[in-house]
Amino acid sequence: MHICVDQLTRDRFYGAKRLRAAALSPSERLENLSPFTFELFNLQMTNLAAFFNILYNKKSTKTFTMHAQKIRLCRNDVDGENVKNHYDACKELAVSYVGAFVVEAACHHFGVSTTEEVPNWLPGHTTMTDEEKKIW
Repeated sequence: MHICVDQLTRDRFYGAKRLRAAALSPSERLENLSPFTFELFNLQMTNLAAFFNILYNKKSTKTFTMHAQKIRLCRNDVDGENVKNHYDACKELAVSYVGAFVVEAACHHFGVSTTEEVPNWLPGHTTMTDEEKKIW
């Protein structure tokens, strides 16, 4: 059985397996509990909290601030001051917030005003079908 755990739980599982290494049966030795894949969930949560600490200001409703986007997207479950208790909602807002800026930067880089517009420099854009343009 493959198990995904954080580092502390992984260490506890390894310790339990070492303690039971001399057991008689495979189930008593916990042989079915492997491999262990540790995930850096606590690190992700700490980084998200730092991200919100830097960029989220509950008093600011200026356009394109995180708090304004929270209001615009009706993300009422986001609490920028208590990220650890609202991790999933805050993570979704952060991903959509950063993603929007990445799309905007890509549009600016390619010289288009919308995501539906086709750049003029695209080779053969005048002879392409709409489907080929979307694929490009």
